[in-house]
Amino acid sequence: MVAVSVGVPVYNGADRLRASLQCLRDQTFTDFEVLVFDNDSTDETGDIAREFAEQDSRFHYVRQTENVGPFINFIDALDAAQGKYFFWRAHDDLSDLNYIEVLHKLLDDNPQAYLAASRVFNTNSDGSETFTFPVPDASASTRVGRIRKMLFRAHPSWVYALWRREAITKIIHETHEAYPFPWASDHLMLFSPIIDDALVTTDETTFTQLTRDRPSRARALTTEMIPARRAYLARCRSETALRDFSFIERLQMHFLIRQHTSDRCYGLRKIGRRLLHEMVHGRPANPEA
Repeated sequence: MVAVSVGVPVYNGADRLRASLQCLRDQTFTDFEVLVFDNDSTDETGDIAREFAEQDSRFHYVRQTENVGPFINFIDALDAAQGKYFFWRAHDDLSDLNYIEVLHKLLDDNPQAYLAASRVFNTNSDGSETFTFPVPDASASTRVGRIRKMLFRAHPSWVYALWRREAITKIIHETHEAYPFPWASDHLMLFSPIIDDALVTTDETTFTQLTRDRPSRARALTTEMIPARRAYLARCRSETALRDFSFIERLQMHFLIRQHTSDRCYGLRKIGRRLLHEMVHGRPANPEA
């Protein structure tokens, strides 16, 4: 069994896939496998992935027979993994070359943890805008205080950090069943390791995430926002109920979860403003931002 599996779900990513796979091949930690899951691309993605697979036995190429959508492609890459640890890598993201080595050691040294994450560097395609997100200080005198700090300071790209494979397999399947919405699902997947105090972090390595210029996202309708908020709240509450919080801690978590849901998913004020707009202007058939 390999120590680490890397899932690379990709669709038409030929423009940056080579650099991303080269970054993985050059890692200082070598006991890993890379699973490139091609979601029926129409560009040179397959040629690039096959080239790496032919040159390095640690790389494996799988092409979907049809486009199965991004979520299924992510899940298939995870389900095919054999390693004790796992992380996803987008075709246009990079990391320091000691990334796997540092995070692997962090999990090995902290057996109670099941997610290890690093500082994050965001950059756009031409490098003109960059942002560095160091690991936040989550120290606090109380358990709920530490949870509060991390819930509001965790970077959503930590979903792409290093997980114990069994833990992330359970989390992603349960999360999708309880919350079948793409918006804020990354924050929801981070909820469990944060409240379990099972997230360990380091500034000794960096994950580099490319942020692309995208068309304005269509505004969600209240018919989408309300069920998403309810499902997000329900998932957080059900996970909290399984933990051994005291009565006072549960009371604190009740209010914290509502605040967290409003911040990361949809807030009641935002829903109210959107509802008022829909009442005044009507509900568009194809809403645009």
